[in-house]
Amino acid sequence: MITQKITISILLIGAIFACEAKENQEMKGKTSNQNPIEITLENANAYFRKLTEKDGGKYDPIVNADIWEGGRFEGTDFDDDAMRFFSLFKNIDSLSLSRTKVTDNGIKLLIQNQKLKDLDIGSKGITNKSCEYFAQLENLEYLHFSGEASINDGCIDSIIKMKKLKELSLGIPFFTRPGIERLRKARPDLSLNLHDAEY
Repeated sequence: MITQKITISILLIGAIFACEAKENQEMKGKTSNQNPIEITLENANAYFRKLTEKDGGKYDPIVNADIWEGGRFEGTDFDDDAMRFFSLFKNIDSLSLSRTKVTDNGIKLLIQNQKLKDLDIGSKGITNKSCEYFAQLENLEYLHFSGEASINDGCIDSIIKMKKLKELSLGIPFFTRPGIERLRKARPDLSLNLHDAEY
């Protein structure tokens, strides 16, 4: 009787491991079929061209990654995958990514672009977490949040830490009156463009 119970237990454990192994193998198969795009200048140009021309714009290809200083992608389907291409460009100083599909995960990739000075950002996926990443951009001077961003007073501590930030522009009143007062007190040198919001 005991031997039968042990045998049944061993068979059940074996069946469970076999199912997990099969599931893991299927998952590996799924991910191996989804090859990520290689990060090359050629692929970056192809991606940026597709985004630009989709909306009827004209795209001028980037010839030299070392001298490209940034671009405007507002109102496009620019997303977190596209943010990976920025690792090619070490001299980006200005980007416009408002009304895109970029999220906090994509913004984290911007930390490698330490020459970035001017950033226009805003999509539903941009939250207070992005503000923590912006605080790590040591040369950021101008930051504009368009109305699509999902930030609130929780972003203020990160903004206070941005010592080189000269101007903060808010497309809509994201912050409360006490939040704005705290920001003004902590950073009296920071120019605030509140777009006619009354605080």
